[in-house]
Amino acid sequence: MDTVSVTEGITYGFRIMVYYIAVVIVGQVIAAVGGGMLAAATETGFRQGPNWGLALFGLLVALLGAVVVFAGIFGAIYKVIADGVAKGRSMSPSTD
Repeated sequence: MDTVSVTEGITYGFRIMVYYIAVVIVGQVIAAVGGGMLAAATETGFRQGPNWGLALFGLLVALLGAVVVFAGIFGAIYKVIADGVAKGRSMSPSTD
């Protein structure tokens, strides 16, 4: 059975790292926008009630950002496992 070269491993690692960074940044930006809307909706002045519509929308946007981060991380884990299995199968001798 052959092994994966060091350069191939490092290249793959950088590709996965860039994917992780992109997913986390996009998800965190979405979550931060939602958190900002939620904070703006609940900051009230004198005799002013919170804006519940904006607060609910901000909460939903923040949750969407969290879902994007979790889905991206789980997708990347799945990809790493699937790529490892595919690489192992392609490198193993055929028994046919």
